[in-house]
Amino acid sequence: EGFLVARPDSGELPGIVIDVLKALESKFGSTKTSTDHRLLPPCIRIIQGDGIDIKSLEVILKKMSDEKFAADNLAFGSGGALLQKLHRDTQKCAFKCSYAVVNNQGVDVIKDPITDPGKKSKKGKLTLELKDGKWETMQEGKGKPGDDQLVTVFSNGELTLDQKLATIRKRANGEANVEEKKEAIDWVPKQLYAPLSRIKDMIKSKSHQGLHGDDAFSNIVMLTDSYKVTHHLQYPPGTKTIYSYFECRGGEYPEVCFFGLQYFLKAYMIGEVVTKDKINVAETYFKKHFSHPVWGYQENLFNREGWEYIVSNKGGMLPVSIKAVPE
Repeated sequence: EGFLVARPDSGELPGIVIDVLKALESKFGSTKTSTDHRLLPPCIRIIQGDGIDIKSLEVILKKMSDEKFAADNLAFGSGGALLQKLHRDTQKCAFKCSYAVVNNQGVDVIKDPITDPGKKSKKGKLTLELKDGKWETMQEGKGKPGDDQLVTVFSNGELTLDQKLATIRKRANGEANVEEKKEAIDWVPKQLYAPLSRIKDMIKSKSHQGLHGDDAFSNIVMLTDSYKVTHHLQYPPGTKTIYSYFECRGGEYPEVCFFGLQYFLKAYMIGEVVTKDKINVAETYFKKHFSHPVWGYQENLFNREGWEYIVSNKGGMLPVSIKAVPE
């Protein structure tokens, strides 16, 4: 009586779609449409979101037609490639869990898709070390903490390292061992005095709720892909700590300039950013978003208990620590 949507995550198009269709057909069977194409039972469908753009849509649908599979078997995820081609896969950026604490025991976590070895993730506790001028990530706790180039920039709702833009610029220009100094005030045209003053006042007045105020786009409870709202259901019972990392795995360009984390932290994560009002707004939205016209809403999809714990036990400040290389 249920309904299952299978989502291939990796693999070459259009082959991966056909492979999944054949695998599902072997287990669930199929019927013939009026155009003599094969259609899976109503309880099972596929959604393809990886690698979708205006060209791949045509390639996939043609291959399905050639293999006599009905187009109704498949829905497409509307990703960034339908709008523009500058996205996280330009440099193959990824955010992955590598370690967790479950029932007071450390557990190494790894992802290793058989259809895409390039997406194999790193495992265990990590350090980022500079050896002979080259960056190297040490895995499974085998690194030396004293050689770790990552420094704590955010901890439990507070910014622990405030880097100045002038310092970041010097570092970007290759100046090593740049020290933080009080920045001189740049010359500003008189016609910009008033608008810049208003921006400065806005930032001060709203610093406790993020640079962007109380609108939905500043609600940290909602700032995620919607399907990730349900990821808490995948954690094993007794999970207390999640340890993840963000990296660039290669891509179109040989080098990456790391910039922008501090702005994001100041805008969205410093101070009391989780409130009961924001939780209520998020829950109301997700109840509508996840509701089915027949089956209704599954109450445990939104982790209200977890967010309320942050409000009541952490003062609304995120129990998160972030380490990063200098911007």
